[in-house]
Amino acid sequence: MAACLACQEPGPDETGYHPRCARALFGTKRPPQVEADSRRITELGLEMIRHTTLSGVQQKLSMSLVGGRLIVTTAGLEATHVLKPPSSIFAHLPENEAVSMRVMALARVAVPPSGLVRTADGKLAYVVRRFDRPGIPRKLALEDFCQLAQLPPKDKYQGSLEQCAQLVRRHTGEPIVQLSRFYRMALANWWVGNEDLHRKNLGLLRTASGHIELAPAYDVVCSRLYLDRQDLALPVNGKDRNLRLRDWQKFGAYCGLPPRAVERTVQSVVAVKDRAVQLVVDSYLPADLKRQYIALLEDRTAQLA
Repeated sequence: MAACLACQEPGPDETGYHPRCARALFGTKRPPQVEADSRRITELGLEMIRHTTLSGVQQKLSMSLVGGRLIVTTAGLEATHVLKPPSSIFAHLPENEAVSMRVMALARVAVPPSGLVRTADGKLAYVVRRFDRPGIPRKLALEDFCQLAQLPPKDKYQGSLEQCAQLVRRHTGEPIVQLSRFYRMALANWWVGNEDLHRKNLGLLRTASGHIELAPAYDVVCSRLYLDRQDLALPVNGKDRNLRLRDWQKFGAYCGLPPRAVERTVQSVVAVKDRAVQLVVDSYLPADLKRQYIALLEDRTAQLA
């Protein structure tokens, strides 16, 4: 049975989505049409890499939802979504990001509505609703951790997660609450094999009420499916590989969390391992990548024992 293109769970209707999932992602019970094919989307994405302010070098398109269609944003239109076409370098990257974001949500990390859409030629692309555009004309201020540290984008791999925690402590109004969220997000990224968590993939958001808080997780993929390495983009406890429970305990202490709070967070993440494995099984990844992803989740869970 096919899985929902958004939540990756069984039982979608003929559109490929559960109505509730389509509503969360697009604001309507039925998904929009993506009229461009994957080749044209890729061409546009390559053009936008040279001009966009979105982080990273992965091809990304700002999209607008207009009259039941998802179209490339043009002058006068408010961007509502970001679309990522299939990669010519990393196989099944949209499918990877779609299920990785769902696993992050299982681990109780805040994530924006996201999922997969089919382009005009039937290829799968990843789409995410912009959390910094909650409504027209409202636009929320978002600063990534390079901007907060006054570093150029090329230095996104400089520093450590401890230095990022310092930024959370310095710039948010409720540092203990936000550091607790940051700790869970960092742990869950490692747990799902996202070893490319760098400064530009972390941000602080000024909410509509004026509070500054940690932005939802974004750009989360299981990079270990493609890169045969174990080094983290930003080290933890002075280590960029072979992390164990004690490393995450020390990082939790650095974030100012009591040992019991660290233990509860770790346990709440590993407790959803079986459900995460089932999500991967039901996902749109091919069988070989599913096996590798599941093996990684099993291994990372054991390392937290």
